[in-house]
Amino acid sequence: MVGMVGVAFVVPFIMVAADPASISQHQKLMWLYQTLHFQSSQQFLIFLGVIVYLLNFGELLTALNTWLNVRVTSKINAALSYRFLKYYLSKPYVFFSSS
Repeated sequence: MVGMVGVAFVVPFIMVAADPASISQHQKLMWLYQTLHFQSSQQFLIFLGVIVYLLNFGELLTALNTWLNVRVTSKINAALSYRFLKYYLSKPYVFFSSS
């Protein structure tokens, strides 16, 4: 849920960065601008940038955690596969034919 909100804040941030006059053209941006008593569009742009960064930083940490999880799991899987292969390759033919 937080990830969707973080992505949703990117569009207004880019819109205000491209055209600061767009603050007065959009009702929700204007409400936020007036409610938080900003003095300039520059301050509002910095505020939106910080919000976008903070909301998306958690998603970055989640992606990093997932990547590390996959990496560790893959290494464990490779080590176990290597051990099983080494074990079975060290057995004589009779071991396999007697089963």
